[in-house]
Amino acid sequence: MLSQYRVYRYDQMDAPAVTAGTNAVLIGANSGLFPDMGHAVPGEMGGLWAGEKKLCDGFFFAIDDVPLRAAALYTKAAASGLLADADKFEVAVLALLRARPEAAFAAVRGVSEGLEHRLAAAVREADSLDDLYTRLKTKRYPHARLRRLVLDAALGIPAVLPAPPYIQILGARKTALPRLKQAMLPAGTSLADLARSGADAAKISELHSKAVDFSALCRAKTQPMGLAFTTKPVVI
Repeated sequence: MLSQYRVYRYDQMDAPAVTAGTNAVLIGANSGLFPDMGHAVPGEMGGLWAGEKKLCDGFFFAIDDVPLRAAALYTKAAASGLLADADKFEVAVLALLRARPEAAFAAVRGVSEGLEHRLAAAVREADSLDDLYTRLKTKRYPHARLRRLVLDAALGIPAVLPAPPYIQILGARKTALPRLKQAMLPAGTSLADLARSGADAAKISELHSKAVDFSALCRAKTQPMGLAFTTKPVVI
């Protein structure tokens, strides 16, 4: 007998998938991921639900026994101080939020119904990210949404973004690179070249570069600016 859980349409991996039980419902995509989805609670229906209570936004598994080539890259990154530092991340986010005027929060992605005022008040009082999330928390706004909101506000991610204007390759097998010629969008390894492919591409590349510069401050060893344009892709 064929399994009722098998996915037969591999061209619809982003389509919603629901596994319903007597006491719980799991909502996600055919790909096994849990993207922002749904209408009843816009963008927040994905995850594990028990009745009307959302238990989590999703779950993921990591395998310790990574391929040797990948393990070597992780080891090299750790030795170079490239791994994330949670303490630096916390200070950097709070510093950016405190430097922004309240009016700027209103234009951030995910802000509605006066949430910018609540965010501004929480930023003035919070002494840590956990404290900030606690001050923002309400029954209406799940914790996962607030975490995204805080990072979007720190980076200044606008409410309206264009559709992805290009495909930047950060890592690939060398034998697969020729397939980029078949891409429907401008594709390549150079962000500088992709940024020149159109107005939307220039806007997105600027946000991308800003996010990478922010992450450079949050490493065990602080990195220089401009890495979005200078870091070479990983080709194996």
